[in-house]
Amino acid sequence: MHLNHLDFKAAVEWLGWHFPTGQGSLAVGAPPSLTLPPPDPNQLPAVEPYLVQQRALPLSLIQSLITSGQLYADHRGNAVFLLWDQEHRPVGAELRGTGSVRWRGLAPGSRKDFGYFSLHPSAATTRIVLCESAIDAITCFLLHPACLTISTSGARPRPRWLPTLLAQGHPLLRLRC
Repeated sequence: MHLNHLDFKAAVEWLGWHFPTGQGSLAVGAPPSLTLPPPDPNQLPAVEPYLVQQRALPLSLIQSLITSGQLYADHRGNAVFLLWDQEHRPVGAELRGTGSVRWRGLAPGSRKDFGYFSLHPSAATTRIVLCESAIDAITCFLLHPACLTISTSGARPRPRWLPTLLAQGHPLLRLRC
C-alpha cells in the first residue's frame, strides 16, 4: 500500500494480479486501468529546478526529454517519466515528487512488466544498463552515453520486455557502485 500509494482494495488487487495463489486469485477484478496524470506545463518551473539543481542533471537533456514527451509535470508539480512498451505506447509512469516532501511512486495501473523508461544513444547501442529509477537511468546515460539505459521502475524479476531486448544481441553492462 505504501510503496504504490494504493488503498487496501487496490493493494489486494495488485497482490492477486502479481502473485496468483493457484487456488483462485486474491484479485477481486482485473488489474486497474492506467490513469496517467494529465500534463500541466505551468508546473514545469517546479520540476526543472529540482532535476537540474538538486539532481544535477543537464537542463538541455531535461528539455529534450520534455520535448520528446518522455517527461512532463503534473498538476502537483511531480516529475512524470513515461514507461513505453515495444510499440511505443505508454503503459505506465514513474512519479517523482519535487516539492518539500520528496516521494516516488507509479501512476495507478502502471504495468512496469510491459514497458520501461529509457534513454538511447545517438550512435549504435553497445550495451544495456538496467537502473532502478528514471533519474538513475538519466544519470547513468550521462556516465555511459554509448549504452541504452533503462529504468526498471523498482525491483522487477523477469520483466516481459527483457528477453526481447537481450535477443537483439546487446549484453548487459555490469556496474559496480
